[in-house]
Amino acid sequence: MKHKLLTILLTLVATLCLALGLTACNFGSSGNTDNDGSNSEQNGEQTPEHIHTYTVDNVCSDCGAEWKYTEGLEYEFHDKDFFEALKNSDESWKNELEDYPYDLSDGAYYVTSVGSASGDIVIPYGHEGKRVFGVAGRTLRNFDPENKIKTITFSGSVALVDLCYEQIEKIVFDRKSSASGYMMFFGENQSLKEIVLPDHMKVIVNHAFQNCSGLKSITIPDSVTGIGDSAFYNCSGLTSVTIGSSVTSIGDRAFYDCSGLTSIEIPCRCDLDQNSGVHGLRRT
Repeated sequence: MKHKLLTILLTLVATLCLALGLTACNFGSSGNTDNDGSNSEQNGEQTPEHIHTYTVDNVCSDCGAEWKYTEGLEYEFHDKDFFEALKNSDESWKNELEDYPYDLSDGAYYVTSVGSASGDIVIPYGHEGKRVFGVAGRTLRNFDPENKIKTITFSGSVALVDLCYEQIEKIVFDRKSSASGYMMFFGENQSLKEIVLPDHMKVIVNHAFQNCSGLKSITIPDSVTGIGDSAFYNCSGLTSVTIGSSVTSIGDRAFYDCSGLTSIEIPCRCDLDQNSGVHGLRRT
């Protein structure tokens, strides 16, 4: 009888340990979900209970899950003096760098070329023991003349994104992205159809999505407080816009010439510029 009770007790303990192990951190590094948390064979699963914290070695410091990134990208290193100079150069850089959660005292890398990559590319958290801070302007335009790259996913350490005039169809930010939005530009990308903005984002700057005529819909996170001048100017393909509850201002011509937009969800306390382009729309 005692032996039977001991067997049952051990079985219950084993079952409990297995359940705790599975929920603690998403099966280690073999999770099968996208960087944005959706199901697929990509990077480690992120749930409301556990969002990965990736190191410069591109592994989660809590559970060891790997951030699977595109190999063969080319980089350029910048030291701390470079970032100090940027911080003192103008208000946008000052805001972005003061809000950046990672240590830049040892410098950081920019992606300067996508090399031979095609299809979908994923930017890493780190390279050679340093953070990857940004994707420099003309990175794709200079090295992807045939427009082979269709989707780009940014790691959470990327704060500078300059993809104006590119031909990317989908842009995704990791859920733990540090990008505040002060240095994020996507304008003139007429192929862009979908973008998943980071939860940490604070602003959508002037001209950020200007003339992105292929963009169909966009959800602006609750963390965003302001939408700049001409931010979505002439986004003629837009049919759905959801604006987060924290937005308090929408700038001049922000949604001007968005001919496909008939209604828009706007927080009731939002201050609208007279020429924002939303006054003739049905507000929901």
